[in-house]
Amino acid sequence: LEYFDLVGGKHAVMQHKGPYATLGAAFEWLYGRWLPQSGQEPRDAPPVELYVNDPRETPPDQLRTDIRLPLK
Repeated sequence: LEYFDLVGGKHAVMQHKGPYATLGAAFEWLYGRWLPQSGQEPRDAPPVELYVNDPRETPPDQLRTDIRLPLK
């Protein structure tokens, strides 16, 4: 686990619904399809995953994860 400061500014925000195992496909869509068509440029900062609900109490198909991609 590593702590770091989240940088403010413009972000693309995508909500993924489903098991954590399918997050890779969400990132592929975000970077491979949405970003090239959006006219936006990513900032030199890592994307952030925010886990909205508790996996101990939520069925895998109902899990929600916000993916935030920093933009220039």
